[in-house]
Amino acid sequence: SFNKLKSFFTIEPVLIIFNSFYIIIIEIDSSGYIIREVLSQFNNKRILQLYIYFLKKNLFTEYNYKIYNKKLLAVI
Repeated sequence: SFNKLKSFFTIEPVLIIFNSFYIIIIEIDSSGYIIREVLSQFNNKRILQLYIYFLKKNLFTEYNYKIYNKKLLAVI
């Protein structure tokens, strides 16, 4: 299993360089106590690759925000 994991990190590049000409997909999950954002981008082989992953715990005052305010908080 270690060799399989090792191959994932050595065969294909894990990080990609942002290219504004490729399609970008933004996913936001702001339910509960955390805000999670994932920005992915299709590469030239049309495979979706992770570009940015962001995770933030909400402050105590932000727990009671309405869902649309939490999504706006995630955008900021």
